[in-house]
Amino acid sequence: MLTADQIALIPGALAWFASDGSRIAATPAFVRLGLPEVLDAALIVLAQPPDAEEWCDTNLSRCTLSPPTTDGVRLLSVTPARADAVLLHQVLDRLPAIIHVKGSDGRYRVVNRVAAERWHTKVDDMLGRTAPECFPSSREQQRAVRVDADVLVDGAERSFRTQFDGLEVLGLKSRLKPAPGSLAVLSIGLDAQETARAERAATRHAALLEAIIEHSPEAILTMDAAQTILAFNPAAERLFATDHLRWIGTPARQLLAQVLPTVTAVQDGWHQHRAHRLDGSSFICDVASREILVEGEPIRTLMLRDITDQIAREEELIAAREAALSADRLKSQFLALLGHELRTPLHSIIGFAELMRDNAIDSTQTAWTAEILAGASGLLEVLSSMIDLMRIEAGMLTARPTPIDMGRMLRDRKRAWDPPGTAPERVSLHIAQHLPAVMADGPQVRQALDRVIANAVRFGGTVAPVDITAEADGSRMTITIRDHGPGMTPEAIAAALEPFRQVDTRLARAANGLGLGLPIAKGLIGLQGGALTVEPASDHGTRVTITLPTG
Repeated sequence: MLTADQIALIPGALAWFASDGSRIAATPAFVRLGLPEVLDAALIVLAQPPDAEEWCDTNLSRCTLSPPTTDGVRLLSVTPARADAVLLHQVLDRLPAIIHVKGSDGRYRVVNRVAAERWHTKVDDMLGRTAPECFPSSREQQRAVRVDADVLVDGAERSFRTQFDGLEVLGLKSRLKPAPGSLAVLSIGLDAQETARAERAATRHAALLEAIIEHSPEAILTMDAAQTILAFNPAAERLFATDHLRWIGTPARQLLAQVLPTVTAVQDGWHQHRAHRLDGSSFICDVASREILVEGEPIRTLMLRDITDQIAREEELIAAREAALSADRLKSQFLALLGHELRTPLHSIIGFAELMRDNAIDSTQTAWTAEILAGASGLLEVLSSMIDLMRIEAGMLTARPTPIDMGRMLRDRKRAWDPPGTAPERVSLHIAQHLPAVMADGPQVRQALDRVIANAVRFGGTVAPVDITAEADGSRMTITIRDHGPGMTPEAIAAALEPFRQVDTRLARAANGLGLGLPIAKGLIGLQGGALTVEPASDHGTRVTITLPTG
């Protein structure tokens, strides 16, 4: 005979029985089938009826009982099909219902965990015992015994309602035949309070959904698989100027043919259509469709919303934007023309001032003419900047691309800022070898470079020379202009790229100008199909990067 420790290691559902049918020992898997047992002398022992064969048929169907050994011990093994009983018990224990099975002798043969908890007892304390034995003082349980007897006799299902220790249970009793010649009663019950709460919750949920649909601002139509209209909310009545009673139970195609003639088939997703009300008026609507399964049957829901006003507002905004852009272009054109008209007399003033300077008879006249020339030249520079910006914004300025030797142009710009024999150096130039030609408008690129270099020298060239590098990569050339000044924050950079704004620092307020240098340079580079970006340098200062297409 195996020891208890050896029995515990056997994975199968096995049990040993004596010749009189009593179970000597069983494996844990056998015990987990839910059969009652008594622990005695470290072995699981249970006295059973003398006939082991009958006991097997009653307690475990589909099992194999070996012939008796010389000492009268017989081996019981559960077949694989019966091994699913373990899974069945686990499922029963997890069901929220109160479930138990009584044999024809009135004893509990199956009790799930919920039933034991509701009766304030344990499963082991109920198995193998009758209801009066488990609950001797409960009249309701005694009445249940009589109902069980009736179910065993006629086999008819019976509903029941019972109370025990403050718990009210609603359920159903049915007759089972677990084995040939054997009968049992299955009882399935639910906590009446929990059922009532669930019903109230379901009712409230249904009412909530109905209220949402009834008060939804969107029109909602629901149809079945045959496209028969099942629901038609008030918003749909208002949208189509009709009554829902006219359409409930009718084919949806009859309604859709009148209100949505452009819809040939109901599709998932949102789609825009021209719709018609039944009073003859028309509107534009968004239509969404979704198919869902309700109790296994496909149900399709249509949601519709009138977007006529929304589209009208969008069109008004587009028209207003176009009007504003047109007005802005007209303003730019006007200012460009005005600047041109002002620049003509300024040239005359500058010309006559130069004649007066050249023919001055004394130092006083020379000083006065110098002041006139300085003021007129400064005003001319401001007007020229305004004219350039306005022409760019108004689209009056176009580029005439030609091949440009950028290396030569950059060296020319260095000589302009650092004439031979001057010191200290204001511009440091680093040009890669064998630079390809750039396809751009030469005068416009030169002006853009001069404006960027002027800004760099003005705001950062007092510490160290402005570094200019040029290199090409594929179809683009990159020119970097980096100063060593105090640098700018991202907010200051954004302000510097806007026309007529200056960076709000003491250095900027002390500087002259309208703040048009970088905006004009960016616009001129953009005309060449290039780009101009500004960013803080890694340590200090500011870096301006210009990219241009190569030829």
